[in-house]
Amino acid sequence: MAQKPEIQYVGQFYIHGSEAKELAKKTEKKQAKTQLPQHRFERTRKVHVDPLAIGSILTAAVLMVAIVMGTLQLQTAWQELETARQYVYELQDTHRTLTTEYRRSFDLEEVRSAALALGMIPAEEAQVMKITVTVPEAEPERTWTDDMVWFLEGLFA
Repeated sequence: MAQKPEIQYVGQFYIHGSEAKELAKKTEKKQAKTQLPQHRFERTRKVHVDPLAIGSILTAAVLMVAIVMGTLQLQTAWQELETARQYVYELQDTHRTLTTEYRRSFDLEEVRSAALALGMIPAEEAQVMKITVTVPEAEPERTWTDDMVWFLEGLFA
């Protein structure tokens, strides 16, 4: 395989000292000893409003109001529940008192003697008969598929 010739373009055209020199720094302007007051311009501020951000803030505010209203309603519901519980406790106490008064108002011996006088007998003296009841099986109901099978068997028989 033949060897490629060596490329020497850079060294061939380069002359030492031909590079661009750094430009000399400009001389600074001399300032006058007295300075005039500089007029300062009022800068106007531009505020960019993002509609998505405004919408998000409004949504957050609406949700916060909804949460506060829900909390107030929940607190009211808890108060009503506590009032209802107190009422139930009072009713249960009244029920116990009235039941006790009712049971004390009649004499069980007096009721027993009245029942015997009317012809009732004690449960221990009653004759006991056992009766066995058998429930007949219900006939199976014909379904649509049963009717279709019956029809097809009759058709192809």
